[in-house]
Amino acid sequence: LLEDGKIPSIGRGDSNLDSESYGSILRSTFKLKLTSSKEVDVSISASALMVGKVRYDIRDIVGATITKNGYVVHAYPKAAGGCCSSGGARSYKPIRLFCRDTDKSQMWVTRICRFSRDLPPGSNPPAVRKMLCYVNPFSGTGSAPQIMERARSMFLHAGIEPTVVETKKANQVREEVAKLNLEAWDGVIIISGDGLVVEYINGIMEREDWESAITRPFGVIPGGSGNGLVHSFNHVSGETVDETSSIFHILKGKTHALDLLSYEVVSGAQSSSSVIVYGFLSLAWGLIADIDLNSEVIRCCGPARFTLWAIFRLCCSKSYQATLKYTPSREGNGKYGGSSNSREQGIHALKMLRNSEAIITDEPQSASTNACSSGKNLKPIHEGLPSPAASAVAEEEEKKRPGSGRTNSTSMSETATSKIFTLIYASSTPRVSDEILLAPKAKLDDGRIHLSYLEGSNCCSTLCGLLRLEDGSFETDPRFKSVQVDQFRVETDSKAAPALYSLDGERMDTSGSVTVRIHPKVLNVFCIGNEVGVFGNQNV
Repeated sequence: LLEDGKIPSIGRGDSNLDSESYGSILRSTFKLKLTSSKEVDVSISASALMVGKVRYDIRDIVGATITKNGYVVHAYPKAAGGCCSSGGARSYKPIRLFCRDTDKSQMWVTRICRFSRDLPPGSNPPAVRKMLCYVNPFSGTGSAPQIMERARSMFLHAGIEPTVVETKKANQVREEVAKLNLEAWDGVIIISGDGLVVEYINGIMEREDWESAITRPFGVIPGGSGNGLVHSFNHVSGETVDETSSIFHILKGKTHALDLLSYEVVSGAQSSSSVIVYGFLSLAWGLIADIDLNSEVIRCCGPARFTLWAIFRLCCSKSYQATLKYTPSREGNGKYGGSSNSREQGIHALKMLRNSEAIITDEPQSASTNACSSGKNLKPIHEGLPSPAASAVAEEEEKKRPGSGRTNSTSMSETATSKIFTLIYASSTPRVSDEILLAPKAKLDDGRIHLSYLEGSNCCSTLCGLLRLEDGSFETDPRFKSVQVDQFRVETDSKAAPALYSLDGERMDTSGSVTVRIHPKVLNVFCIGNEVGVFGNQNV
């Protein structure tokens, strides 16, 4: 597209253009071919670009760039039909318009970029958006570097200039993000599975300025086996599950709030301290954790490893013992699950968790850990925090404060009747992988944990449940229990062997308990969502 291989200027605005409102329509004429004498009518509004009689939806346009004799508009329209009700996969379609008046072309490029990024009137879209891009060559089938090369040309279309860092060891991203000057970039891009996103978030939470750093938007391009977060983005946005559509979220620059999860892990019933790790996706215990984590031995099979290990485990089924306690969500209670969920409440709960003295610890990685899979043992963020039992007194004191808005209460109001389970699965997003739709009605920022569990041990019930996880229809199965909760805790027998948990796909072994809490709207991700509006969300 560009003769010198560089990102061109997209314009510095125009006073006449800035004075127009978003209700107005800009019209002019351009040539479709440089050598042609025929011109066509072109118009643009906040919803569409019209070239002659052809309409291009602004939602499909990611930007425009100046060329020698005009400009080119970069669009990624959806194919007609497809398995998605709102259309098929996206593909690149350049719209080339020719004009020898450079100022006129510059004015149009500015207006197109402004509309495509949903920026307010009078704002000047930056010529370049600088992104820090982490690429994990060990994730999934090892295709992340190739994905990065294919994404480069798409980045040019939206004025994105990536600084690429190829990871070489576990916890590299976490260690670097904890110290980086994030102000140097407009956002962060991660090409990997969910594990590297976990590293990034926990690195952010180690920073002194975590409260401001956590607002830095980040995007994810699928390069792992599960890719649950990306599949959730596409699910709520009505996008197909493919590489181009996933990159499209980043190109548009539109951001969406995402709930944060905190996992408080206590080792042993008599322990007086706990460790805190952070995530965004799910907790799995029992059969699902077994499938998710122990299938690592056949990682070379890609996503198919989960299905193969599930078949193996069904042939050698076993039950798991634990106590499950939870607090159901209540509509409109000013806490989780209500319409008054706010980012302020999520931040307040995080501050409560961090109030105790924190010690950053380094746990040795398992010998079987992939060099850059972010570890099969989660490294805790905080150690020395009071356990749920020890913090009960502090909680009661906090409740006495007027308007405290406490959202990380340790008391649980409900307990599952059984202590024998096949699986316990909870998520804050609709999908936890491409094959598991755990919470069909979930949103990215609804402030709820969607908890499901299967009591007892029955091979037939387990098989039926696993098959129904793919489309979310397990919710209609009476053998499954599903509830939306503010928080929950899984307590295992401290005298037995350490229980295996999957926290956002990462391994955690403990013989004590794990308490999961949700912090609404704390994270900021590149996701177009399903909203149609003018500069309604933050944009980059």
